[in-house]
Amino acid sequence: MAPRRVFIILLLGLAGSLALCGRELALPVIPPALRDISDRAAYMLEHYWDNMDFRDSAAVADRDFMGQNFADFMSVMPLADSTARRKAVDVLVHKSAANEFSANELSLLAEGYLLDRKSPVADDDVYLMFADAMIDAAYPRADAIKFIRHMVASCRPGAVAPDFSFTSRNGAVGRLSDLRGREVWLLFYSPDCPDCLAEIDALKRDSLLRAGIAAGDIAVLAVYGGSDESVWRLRQVIPPDWTDAVAPDADSLYPVDVLPRMFRIGADGTVL
Repeated sequence: MAPRRVFIILLLGLAGSLALCGRELALPVIPPALRDISDRAAYMLEHYWDNMDFRDSAAVADRDFMGQNFADFMSVMPLADSTARRKAVDVLVHKSAANEFSANELSLLAEGYLLDRKSPVADDDVYLMFADAMIDAAYPRADAIKFIRHMVASCRPGAVAPDFSFTSRNGAVGRLSDLRGREVWLLFYSPDCPDCLAEIDALKRDSLLRAGIAAGDIAVLAVYGGSDESVWRLRQVIPPDWTDAVAPDADSLYPVDVLPRMFRIGADGTVL
């Protein structure tokens, strides 16, 4: 998903195309009169998909071709202002609304690239732009898009963290809001997830975290993020000074696209 020629074209104004697996998307030629980098970025974003035929189902279904072009398109986003970013999103959404298949594929592509924490172009703010535009355009999967949009918006920095009940390994029942007054590190994990185990080990070695827990300033709430609770019950990997819990309702409140997933919540209950 690494961006390739877009920055060269953007900076130098060269014509070009991006070819993958025999498919080629001709990129726009930026007018020489546009010299400011933000103006050049805005033009590139608005016209990036001009030569894409969203009625071509085979091209739209080519995940390598579409994924690379989407990643390259997103690589230009940081160079443009918010107005240009939103306009570019609106243009792409309305172009892909040419048929239900292409609209559906774009909605899945946006979710995969923008909400996956491992994606190099992950960006919740841009996803919200896409979601708003797709809802306005009456996209298929509208209910799913609205649901995901609500979760993402609810967990943005400054929002009050969605509350939920949990049951800890010793059977005690509590709520996230019970931990107000301390910063909460909310970790979604699974004991059979290698990346989760690596994250847990790294957190256990974090001297600032250990000191915060010892002082009563930080609480770690580790919530099992899998679907088979027996996996959680059979293997305990969480340190005794953390809270290890199951919370069936939490996965409908937080956008946990991949494990592990961490949210930090301030002592006042707002997402950091």
